[in-house]
Amino acid sequence: MGISVVMFGMIAFILLGLIVIPVIIIGTFGNGSPPLKFSYISFVLLTIQWTLYLTGFYVWLPVSVPDVAFTPIWFVICALALISVVREWKNNPAVSFVLLVLTGISFIFAVFIYGLSNM
Repeated sequence: MGISVVMFGMIAFILLGLIVIPVIIIGTFGNGSPPLKFSYISFVLLTIQWTLYLTGFYVWLPVSVPDVAFTPIWFVICALALISVVREWKNNPAVSFVLLVLTGISFIFAVFIYGLSNM
């Protein structure tokens, strides 16, 4: 019971941080144009991927499915977000910076998980 409450609190804190921190950064430094739709899509895909991972969605699937799908999906989403960062940099650097940080953390985490799974 106690561990599940702590895990729920950690997931809620991370999701709150994923929403509040970008809003603060964009509100403070985002005097440019509104973000591109591709940036919204990239941010939503990264958030969904993190939510699925943190809630243990991949544990519910048969063993062969996450082994085949998890890492490629993570790297494809990181690549899409990186393309979005490059396109967004001229339009609105504040949004681009937030997306770049989230993409960097996701990419480092994906490489770390890929390395651990091959040991």
